[in-house]
Amino acid sequence: MRSLLAISALSLSLFAIYTLSQPSSAEIALESNEALMSIIEESLRGNALYSAARHTPFRLTGSVVRGERSTEQGRAVYRCEVSLILMERRTGAVKALLTGRASGSGPRVDELEEKVLRSAVRTALRRLETLELNRS
Repeated sequence: MRSLLAISALSLSLFAIYTLSQPSSAEIALESNEALMSIIEESLRGNALYSAARHTPFRLTGSVVRGERSTEQGRAVYRCEVSLILMERRTGAVKALLTGRASGSGPRVDELEEKVLRSAVRTALRRLETLELNRS
């Protein structure tokens, strides 16, 4: 019984050490998600079927999955990936998962971020045209 208790304690300790020592690479920027929702709504303006905020049959929500800043050959580079979820507004049923990626380079990364984010959203929204949804 003592050996089982000792083994359990050792296993839990090793698991705790492993869990706490793993680096976290998740970057969640709330302002990016607010910007993302506003870009989605702007892109879908006038669409009677899809919207992020307006009352339509289908609702889109999403997040910035990855936003990487770097420098290549003296120029700022920004890479972005978004993930969008298309849900039926009435039931909340998930109808599609949409992803989009984009990258851009220029003299300043802060000027690139919104342009690259818009491009990633456009890429993800292209798939909406190919979906066949029950529109009841």
